[in-house]
Amino acid sequence: MQPEKSSRRIVVLLIFLHFLFSQVSSLDTLKQGDNLNSSSQLVSAKRIFTLGFHTPENTNNSYLAIWYTVGSRGPVWIGNREKPVPNNMNPELTLSTRGQLIITQSGGESFELYAAESNKNQSLSATLLDTGNFVLSSNGEILWQSFDHPTDTLLPGMKLGVNHRTRRNWKLSSWAGERNPVSGAFTLEWDPSVRNLIVKRRGMVYWTSGELEDYYIERGNLRVKQFENFPREVDIFNLM
Repeated sequence: MQPEKSSRRIVVLLIFLHFLFSQVSSLDTLKQGDNLNSSSQLVSAKRIFTLGFHTPENTNNSYLAIWYTVGSRGPVWIGNREKPVPNNMNPELTLSTRGQLIITQSGGESFELYAAESNKNQSLSATLLDTGNFVLSSNGEILWQSFDHPTDTLLPGMKLGVNHRTRRNWKLSSWAGERNPVSGAFTLEWDPSVRNLIVKRRGMVYWTSGELEDYYIERGNLRVKQFENFPREVDIFNLM
């Protein structure tokens, strides 16, 4: 009987561990009261993107980051690029019961990504989507999203330009260095008044795309929108 009991215990333990790790590996959402520390991650539903704390090589700084789950292309988004957290300060991402999405550290200043209005009783959740967008929502309404705060990478679904109602300016800015995500010298912006992409270096125009225009190519009179200063060989380069 003893061997049978031991076998049953082992089977139950294996089932429990399988269930536990399945839950962890498929976790893509923070609910109010949840914390994400430097040893845990969110993974989007189809495992395309991962969110967690990233430490650039040969540094002691941690950044809340999103990266492709497969491959080593590095972060496509950084949440606290101007305010890194030292590794020994135990960084955590918290969705508090009061409706704050914040990066905290032991014995140090917290960094707030979003704070709910104090007079609203909201049920909040923060989900990493398969688009790479980290979305804070309440009953289907998006309150905050990482796509509104791009860093140096434009993912499909992101925007460049100006929201004239909120005055939000979506633009990309380079890293200061290979291992330093702080905003660097270059920005990429969309100027709707002249329909140009503009690269600036320290605020001065460095390069422009030329106007977005229509032109035709011979194969089937295909109509293509492309910038004036981009190459016309659509087989080599195609504006997505």
